[in-house]
Amino acid sequence: MVEKDKADELFEQGVTEYSKGNLEKALGYFQEVVDLGSDTIGLWYNIGTINRKLKQYGEAILAYRKALEAKPDSEDIWYNLGRCYWESNQLDIAITCFEEVVKLKPTMFEALYRLAALYQSTRQTDKAIWANEELVKIEPESFGSLTNLCVLYMKKNQLEKALDNCQKADRILPNDLFVLALMAEIYLEQGNKEKAEEKLLECLAVNPAYIKAKDLLAQLKKTK
Repeated sequence: MVEKDKADELFEQGVTEYSKGNLEKALGYFQEVVDLGSDTIGLWYNIGTINRKLKQYGEAILAYRKALEAKPDSEDIWYNLGRCYWESNQLDIAITCFEEVVKLKPTMFEALYRLAALYQSTRQTDKAIWANEELVKIEPESFGSLTNLCVLYMKKNQLEKALDNCQKADRILPNDLFVLALMAEIYLEQGNKEKAEEKLLECLAVNPAYIKAKDLLAQLKKTK
């Protein structure tokens, strides 16, 4: 009973130090709780989170894995474990963790956002499209997801879908140079030189020095 009281006291001290931003002090208290034989989800989760914030990813991963042993259906623990693998550049395992999150909570925007980025960076185009489409279902005005879809559908040569997403993005944030240039590229691929030139001129009206628009417009004029 004495040891339990001592463990509870140390845990509360750890929580207090954590709330003050004293991460290493908090970690010391939590480690003392472990040394007393305590083995709870909250304890391991806190140890994992502090180690992640201190960029001590190996220790954080071990702690989160301990927490998962007790609660394997926690999307929050899986998500933070995924962040450890992401931040330590272990991308394949990060993907697995975020996929577990989405199985447990399909509408968790943060996990889908990271999955979309990971799929895109590892050239898993179809999966990246799926993840970004799911993000748009959750947040229809997600400008980043819409522009990602535009780029991804262009890679698949699905130009109508690419253009549709660009137009949605353009309605959210008009005169974005990247989106206008993408639309111009799509129109060029479709053979619609008039619309391509229109979008390029819109780009240059916003920023006369925009290199990509100037280069595309020069190419367009050569083909006229």
